[in-house]
Amino acid sequence: MRDFFKEYKKYIIKHPKKVEYKPTSNNFDIKELCKVVEKVNTNIPYTEEDQTAIEYFIEMSDNLHNLCVEFYKHIEDNYKHLNLKGCHIAEYIIAWINREYKVVWDKRKVALQKAGKGIFLLSDLTNFKLPSIDPKVGLLDARACLESMTDSCSLLLNYLRYFLNKELSYKDSKPEEFSGRIINLIQNSQMLVALKHSYNDILYNDGFVNIDKKNRLITFDYENKNNLKLLLAGNMMFTERQAYVMSRAREEGINPRLFKYISSYRIKNVIINNSSITLGFGKGYSKEYKLIVIEIQSYIDAYYEFLVGSTILPKLNNCTIDEAISVWCAIQYIVEYVLLNVNYNVSIIYQKDFSSVPSKILKKDLISYIEKLTNIKRSKIKAVITILEADWTKFNDIWTSMLYPVEEYYLLPFYPITCSSPYNVIDKIMFKGGFNLDDRGVQFENFLHNQLTQKETSYPITCIPTGKYGKKGSEEEIDILISMKNVVLVAEAKCIHYSIEPLNYAEAWERLEEGCEQAIRKAEFIKNNPQYFNKLGDYSSKEIIPFVVTNYPTFSGFSHKDVYVIDSYSFLSYMHCGTLSIRQLTSTIDPILGIKFFYHNEDQFSNKFIEYLSNNPIKQILLKQIYIHDLPITTGNNGWNTVSKSAQVNNDPIFNIPNDI
Repeated sequence: MRDFFKEYKKYIIKHPKKVEYKPTSNNFDIKELCKVVEKVNTNIPYTEEDQTAIEYFIEMSDNLHNLCVEFYKHIEDNYKHLNLKGCHIAEYIIAWINREYKVVWDKRKVALQKAGKGIFLLSDLTNFKLPSIDPKVGLLDARACLESMTDSCSLLLNYLRYFLNKELSYKDSKPEEFSGRIINLIQNSQMLVALKHSYNDILYNDGFVNIDKKNRLITFDYENKNNLKLLLAGNMMFTERQAYVMSRAREEGINPRLFKYISSYRIKNVIINNSSITLGFGKGYSKEYKLIVIEIQSYIDAYYEFLVGSTILPKLNNCTIDEAISVWCAIQYIVEYVLLNVNYNVSIIYQKDFSSVPSKILKKDLISYIEKLTNIKRSKIKAVITILEADWTKFNDIWTSMLYPVEEYYLLPFYPITCSSPYNVIDKIMFKGGFNLDDRGVQFENFLHNQLTQKETSYPITCIPTGKYGKKGSEEEIDILISMKNVVLVAEAKCIHYSIEPLNYAEAWERLEEGCEQAIRKAEFIKNNPQYFNKLGDYSSKEIIPFVVTNYPTFSGFSHKDVYVIDSYSFLSYMHCGTLSIRQLTSTIDPILGIKFFYHNEDQFSNKFIEYLSNNPIKQILLKQIYIHDLPITTGNNGWNTVSKSAQVNNDPIFNIPNDI
């Protein structure tokens, strides 16, 4: 199992300031990476398999470093040939990806029209495929393509901060090469982004690299490929649950509480002048704006149901969570209006051609527009915009810092504004606003306890209050403790951040692993100290089941030391109803196509819970749509092929977008 290699990687991860270990750093030192072997715990067996894994990892690290060195030289050369000030180059990069997003958006619209009426899986509607320009790669997930392009844009902008206020020039530059150089920057950075992501993923998430020199093949692989499928199924659960919540709200006529921050104004028209956006407003309500707010509210209700929207964010001028989210909704509406109502799916050859592509807005206009659309105080709007704003003095994540300030403008990359995961953005807003995971954890625990005690469960349970139990100094804090007919459930409640990058997944899983170990310890405490839990009655003959309840479904079904993780929605569904319904989403009332019962009597209610933890039925259904694929990674014409083991979703071919659309 390459246990020594696993510890080798852990040592690197636990020393993030050692830039000598980072192949993307100028200070990378392959000799220092080799010396890490001497620093790993010698009690762990060092097998031949470990040795090979470390050798290949070091070789891959060196290859990546050399690629980075050449790549950044290439970027700088292209930047100089554009004959622009650094901050103005940013505008053209963002304009290009906005134009590409528009092209894919228009093709997706045509593909949907061609698909016509029918019954399709939700995963089909969210997993359009596009043909790659590289025939060896084949079909690519359209969303993944746009995400890769956005990550490339982020990489280029982060590097651009070193030249932001410099006039870059080259006396022999050719005007006819301008757009070609922008395209070249994007395409080459996409190669580095893909390779860097695969490298980071095997570093942080139980993977390894294999180098087959005979066949000139590099493979990024994983110890447990089933976990790749489980992760993807977890991410699919977000969409499934959100669609269900939105559908039920429509059926029951429930208006989102965020409607409070929709004013009586709507966008009436838009003018694009040299890429700058100017809006006109009129009285009335926008259907598109309401749909954005309904969608965001459904995301909140799906997996942030415990969140109290009136919670004050002290670092955002006492803005509430709902107000902060509503500012972001208004920005989305502005961008989506431009996307839908301006035709900029145009050919771009010369520098002047970029002027028809919307990419920026005056800072003062954006604040005024949001105020008009939400009726939220300007001081609060400015505070929220500040945390959505990129800081050119630091490394920025374009998915949460999507407003790039340049002179009197904000540059607007459309895709991350409209398609960033709402959970990722909401997590960032709350964290920057002064409401951290521990603060959220208190609301989460209270929500779970209220759901278990104030709502009727399928069969009788005894649920004790959250709190500390035992003698002072040796007490344990119990989050969830439930007695059922045949078992006792002991759960640790853990909030995690939404995961985007490999490091995010690793940090979230580390937090959940910690929760698993806490649950084991608390289960032992409960077993040995029945005197503190008299309300449960005699439970000496009952099996005690430790587990972790978390706010997101990403890691549902994962286990650590035989302790399983489950998301709050799946957990409460088992306790309250014990059924899984398969519905057809429609524009009116959703018919039920099938129903699965988790239990039929009180004994099964107790006895089948452990099976439910280990085989989450929602994930099991989604797993049937997922397969492991060798995803080709383009790394340049060096005679080598590179692939990464990747979980992919089978989709209906009718949603593949051909080049001729």
